[in-house]
Amino acid sequence: MYVCDNCGKRYEQDGQLNHVFPNIPALLERVEPGGTVPAGECPGCGALVYPEDSDIRLLILLEGGLVQEVLSDKPGVASVVLTQDMDGVDDEELFEIIAGDE
Repeated sequence: MYVCDNCGKRYEQDGQLNHVFPNIPALLERVEPGGTVPAGECPGCGALVYPEDSDIRLLILLEGGLVQEVLSDKPGVASVVLTQDMDGVDDEELFEIIAGDE
């Protein structure tokens, strides 16, 4: 699914777009360095159309109140589990990292 960045119109296939990457007119002038690469150009308003972002799901497995694993349905998702212990904690050390990314 693709979504227009201007009018919000949704397209199911890139064949429905006016111009498809890499044949988008003036592409380098319309995209910021490091920005997301558009799929094409909206036939309705001429703005850039991007692939729709899907939700990221995280699974946090607990056993006895302790984190055992943190998993994601997409690769490259960084995750950190934080705990808040208010007994004798300095303001600078309010959070303690107890699990990293998987």
